[in-house]
Amino acid sequence: GCAIGKGESSAVRQSPQGSSHTAWLKGIFPFQGFIDKTEERGITLHQLRRVVQVARDKCGQWHDTAPPAYSKTSGKTLSMDFVNLYHINNWIIMPATLVDKCAMVELLAQVAQPPRWFVSHWWGECVEDFLICLEAHVHVRSLGVETVFWVC
Repeated sequence: GCAIGKGESSAVRQSPQGSSHTAWLKGIFPFQGFIDKTEERGITLHQLRRVVQVARDKCGQWHDTAPPAYSKTSGKTLSMDFVNLYHINNWIIMPATLVDKCAMVELLAQVAQPPRWFVSHWWGECVEDFLICLEAHVHVRSLGVETVFWVC
């Protein structure tokens, strides 16, 4: 399970919607092109690892922006001990896709990626735990890192 980290608040805080943060993400995840059919916007394990690696590298500079009523870590500095998809959505997906008004996979793939597997999970679970489960599935099923998943 997820451990609650000891985040400390700071007086000057970066914003997920801030122009410098959005520009930084644009450099990491440049627009690759629109994929017309929503159902062909799956993501590979390799691509998901790229997104999670960005969170690993930067989460210590981010904080949980959710109100206290919705998050036990509200206001705390993020740590990979508890970063979940809500945090990834707030700090990576939403700001990265804002300018081009696109899907996250359109920043990761140049062609359609019809999914082979459907993955349902709780957005509140640690993203590291989710990645471990997905990697185990790929291993057990003898799949490659380019196998395409629909993650909801």
